[in-house]
Amino acid sequence: MDLNTHLQSVKSKEGLVNFVDVLQKDLSENPNNWENSNLINYLNARAGWVRGAGQGSWELILD
Repeated sequence: MDLNTHLQSVKSKEGLVNFVDVLQKDLSENPNNWENSNLINYLNARAGWVRGAGQGSWELILD
């Protein structure tokens, strides 16, 4: 099953946890396919997303 298919199946907290597990496995097996293959790059990308997010959209991550 590809990542998009896994993402579409997330309908609950348990489904999200399973999806994160799949992401971790994919990253460890295919690190060259990931733009943010380490925590520093990921956190920089998240900070950039928050800076560029429109009014209220960043608050979605708080729910």
